[in-house]
Amino acid sequence: MNQLKQQQAAFIQELETLKESLPQLEAEWRNAPSGFSANGNVIGSPESRDAMERLSSVTARIDAIPGELASIDRKLQHLERLEKIGQIKADAIQAMTDATAEVEALERRKSHLNERFQTIQSEADQALQKAQQAERDAATSYAKCLASGDAEGENQQAAKCKRPLSNWQQRTSRSEGKTSSSVLCKSSLMLLRLKSQMHANVQMKPRPRY
Repeated sequence: MNQLKQQQAAFIQELETLKESLPQLEAEWRNAPSGFSANGNVIGSPESRDAMERLSSVTARIDAIPGELASIDRKLQHLERLEKIGQIKADAIQAMTDATAEVEALERRKSHLNERFQTIQSEADQALQKAQQAERDAATSYAKCLASGDAEGENQQAAKCKRPLSNWQQRTSRSEGKTSSSVLCKSSLMLLRLKSQMHANVQMKPRPRY
């Protein structure tokens, strides 16, 4: 493209120079000495013919340069269109690369949150099982105290019956399970949106026209 622009500038300069030389060439042709035939008729002289040839050559060149400039202009426009198409392609590829990287990051985050959620869920299940077992043990002891008439033991075991599940409920009320589940859902939604955006970028990718 730079070479074409240099050629364009050179032709423009040449055209201006030739146009500026026209008045001088026309004056030389008009002022060239004339010869006479044996009958006394005016005929051309060698000087006049040389001046005419120079003037004709410059005039022809002036007429030819605009066509060459138009050809260069068409080539430049074609190259500029190709350059724009290349930039659009590069931007689309970069956008897809960025989106892919973000999707991969979200996938890793989703996997990590899944693992964390499963861990918390497992810990909560184990805690519930332990609380239920402790409650059953306390209920059994309470029944024994009730059967034996041990009033003090009865009160102690009754309190123990309530304590395990109460402790478990307090733990689960501030558990990370709900928070992790919420973040996990948000990450999944972001993943879906990004994948949709990538699909749209592929659909809208411009096709070059020549």
